[in-house]
Amino acid sequence: MVNVSLSNDKLPQFFKVFIPKFSSKHMLIPPDFVQRFISRVPKKVIIRHTNGKCWVVALGMSLEKDLYFENGWEEFVRDQMLNYGDSLVFKYHGHSLFEVDIFGQNGCMKGIGVPSKMMGKKEEETLKKEELLDSYMHAHNEEISINGSTKKSSSSTKHVPMKKNPCFVATIGNSKIHSYMLYIPQPVHNGVKFKPNTKLRYHNGKLWPVRISNWKDGRCFLTAGWRRFREENDLKANDKYVFELVLAKENECEEIKVTCQSKVQ
Repeated sequence: MVNVSLSNDKLPQFFKVFIPKFSSKHMLIPPDFVQRFISRVPKKVIIRHTNGKCWVVALGMSLEKDLYFENGWEEFVRDQMLNYGDSLVFKYHGHSLFEVDIFGQNGCMKGIGVPSKMMGKKEEETLKKEELLDSYMHAHNEEISINGSTKKSSSSTKHVPMKKNPCFVATIGNSKIHSYMLYIPQPVHNGVKFKPNTKLRYHNGKLWPVRISNWKDGRCFLTAGWRRFREENDLKANDKYVFELVLAKENECEEIKVTCQSKVQ
């Protein structure tokens, strides 16, 4: 694991030249870089431009074990209006975060964002909120298991039993933002219609109302009501819980079952 406390100048980095024929739909991460610096391969990473905007991009592996930026990469290419011959310099912060600088064929940096002091108050607040949520995702990316499939980890993460309903395992965080929200992985909530009166059902059978917040970029969180549920049921930091979305007809969900992972082994 890369030490994320390193300064930007000391972070592991690599560069790629954008060639549309080979790089429009996906981009290869240099194999030597992967071997040296990426000890655990997450399913998704964050690519953050120096102007602060972020993209969630899935990683894919070829039969030859080469690693690529895949789903979400085309959106990044389109948003950044990449042209033939543009150079991209990636810095790896660890915890699934890549920062990128983009240079045109003239050698000058492209895509410099509007300085924060020129943003309106609403835009600044939105940007800060996005940064908090991105940090949340970085901390949890390697701790989430989906429908029985667990990512490799140096810790003793256990598998989720196979269930009919979509489910995932989340590790309870200990920071302030973790107290107020819980991330629901996109593969789990895709196609699910959460009802306004969705409730959490703890293993003791009691129901707790909670709000499901959907963001424009596709992210989904448990928000209002989560803190109370966590505190009154004494959920401890670093404990792992199984969250099962109970689906009715037409993929509607108004109940999420929550069980300590040790109770479902």
